[in-house]
Amino acid sequence: MTIYTRVHLKNFLVPLILPLLILLSGGCHRDAPPGAKRVKALITADGMQHTLFVVMNHNLSRVTSGSPGEAHAANWLADTFSHYGLRPGGSRQTFFVEYPLPDNNEHQFARNVVGQTPGMRVINGGILLTTVYNRLDTDESQSDSEAVKASAARVALLLEIANATAGRPGDTPIYFSARSERSIPEAKDVSVVLNLQNSPAGFGNDTLHIAADSIPSQWKPFLGNLSDSLVHVDFDYHGLSSSVSPNVKINILIPTKAWTHAADNKQRQKGLNELAHSAQIIRKLLYRIAMLQPEISTPGDSTQFAPHPG
Repeated sequence: MTIYTRVHLKNFLVPLILPLLILLSGGCHRDAPPGAKRVKALITADGMQHTLFVVMNHNLSRVTSGSPGEAHAANWLADTFSHYGLRPGGSRQTFFVEYPLPDNNEHQFARNVVGQTPGMRVINGGILLTTVYNRLDTDESQSDSEAVKASAARVALLLEIANATAGRPGDTPIYFSARSERSIPEAKDVSVVLNLQNSPAGFGNDTLHIAADSIPSQWKPFLGNLSDSLVHVDFDYHGLSSSVSPNVKINILIPTKAWTHAADNKQRQKGLNELAHSAQIIRKLLYRIAMLQPEISTPGDSTQFAPHPG
């Protein structure tokens, strides 16, 4: 009787308990596709701090182009882009664009990492936001440690903007490129390149400098008022000029000194806030350009922009 009761209870309870165990263990949970939860991703100082430390732990700025270390760094960046929900934006449906290094006899290739947001249609090739991931960009005012932090800040800004943008597709594809050395072969098919750089010595610590060498004159009213309450934006507009490829190039000098030179937690937090606000402004700039792109048409001579008709 005892044996029968045990068997009976076991047969009775298993159908009831098994679904509960599966549910608790996550067996019935379906993960959302990459990027699905990124629609509400916000750029914050806390998020910036986390990304900064992750980037610094990967020691990207010390990587030598063409080395196994660069391949490891590039794979990590590609995995990060994929986790955000970006699509491959490189060659042969991958996240990578490789190009031969100059003057080397070992046939080594540098590797840029490119991800893109989905676009419903390609308008003038899209927009590229890019920065170098493996150079320190030192100057006389920076110690080696400060230069490493400044290099990490460039990459962290790129990643935070990519994270917040990946879940918001639009008409115009937006590409994100963490690149090796200086070459940007992926820029040949896009019409606008925004390049993240560190502010050199002498620039304001709390000012985001944007220098455009060639933009359509009708864009100016829409791009000039980007300042917010925390970070001032200095937009250096050079007017309409001839440009081959890309058609528009904008250098963005980010305020890194408040963070790289921080002496205590209060200054460090101020620097993180400025970096986060800078990323928000750059993202706003990206979307404004994405909205303006359909207004542009190119004449037979593709080195010039034609004025918008009407």
